[in-house]
Amino acid sequence: MASNSGLLFINKAIQAEDFNTFARYGLTEESFVSAIDRQTYRFIEEYVDKNGQMPSYAMVADNVPEFTYIPDISDRFEPLARGVNERKLAVEFNRYFEYDFEDLKDDVKGNADELISQMTDDLSQLRLRYSSKRKLGVDLKKDTELYMDEYRKRQDGESFKTWNSFMPFLNDEIGGYSSGNMYVYYGQSGRGKSAIVLRDLLEMAQQGATVLLWSLEMPGYEVLTRLYTMLSAKLGKTTIDVSGEFIPAGFDSRELRNGQLADDFEASFQSMLDEIHEHVDGTIIIRGVDDRDFAQRDVKQLISDIEATNADVVAVDPMYYMQFERNTSKTAGGDASETSKKLRRLAGSQDVVVIAMTQADEDEEKQTDGVRELKLPPRAAVKKTKSLLEDATTLIAIDTDYRQSRGIVGINKGRNGGEGETCELTFLPNYGIIEQVVIESGVFADF
Repeated sequence: MASNSGLLFINKAIQAEDFNTFARYGLTEESFVSAIDRQTYRFIEEYVDKNGQMPSYAMVADNVPEFTYIPDISDRFEPLARGVNERKLAVEFNRYFEYDFEDLKDDVKGNADELISQMTDDLSQLRLRYSSKRKLGVDLKKDTELYMDEYRKRQDGESFKTWNSFMPFLNDEIGGYSSGNMYVYYGQSGRGKSAIVLRDLLEMAQQGATVLLWSLEMPGYEVLTRLYTMLSAKLGKTTIDVSGEFIPAGFDSRELRNGQLADDFEASFQSMLDEIHEHVDGTIIIRGVDDRDFAQRDVKQLISDIEATNADVVAVDPMYYMQFERNTSKTAGGDASETSKKLRRLAGSQDVVVIAMTQADEDEEKQTDGVRELKLPPRAAVKKTKSLLEDATTLIAIDTDYRQSRGIVGINKGRNGGEGETCELTFLPNYGIIEQVVIESGVFADF
């Protein structure tokens, strides 16, 4: 089957009138070995981009004369996709030993140990790239518990399409995060965007959300370190002295990152991990910048990952490190603009919350008595593409200063209200403490 799996898969996708099938099984133009298959895929992709639906057999045949029409394909998509990947892997395997291996031998200059190590790594990456390991769909026998979980949620009349933020002001002003919408966080470099969004992702995971995070700057270990630190702070695993007051805190992220927790803290940390199911109802699935199988970083791959994980919430940190869509408008910044639009569309088509992060233009800092004045960037300061401003349901600005243990967050655009509203945060990220300061009767009540 492997020799013509590509042609069969394409015919079956046309028959099913579902372009997302390609992304669902991780197939792109480069997955196909045959030049005709690649040309056919390219035409279908461009047609769907322009018309919003799959072309008919007749339309494909008219535009790709070499295309072969095969009706009524009974084979399932999964083995066909596996056949496509197996054929591509075989071709790339042969190409590696014909070209890359010869170059590698020249590079290592007779060092056999280095040659074997590098060759093993290269072949492992090839296998990861062209193997299908994603869980697809639900299984009649294996997913009975998942079904009963959903049954009970529906039985209780609970809606899991809106997720609360850890910041009460966002819940009050915009009603939390709602599926089908895109939320954009922005701020100057190094001002806490990732930390604050991670804190909200943890909050949503604790509510039961399946969160997919594309971490395009940080490796997975670093992201987990931050999340575990935040969780330990919410559980009050330690305390720290802040201006003479001892408050609940998490493990020191620097000690956790470097594997240097004290013995008693390490035992407490291990206990937290052993019991994590009791504290987090959902989960966070991280694709880190260092993942070897994370080569494709475009919107199609994001859709594939959403469908593979059944994600409720998707975060891209930062958006401008994605592989941008083709700039068909031929205008400056059109590639980033087109990517922003597709992110906005996938929020609706996949019925997920999308959170995208980007930078703000740098501004001159103002200080009073040596203390930097916190200041939210204006709407016009959104960098990389102004389409993020236009496409966002809510535009959220951030500024923090860990030296002051403070931060501010504000809504600079809110289609559902809240524009101009701000809140203040207690910001001690090294100990996992990122909480809205709530004022009650003139007293700072909650950290």
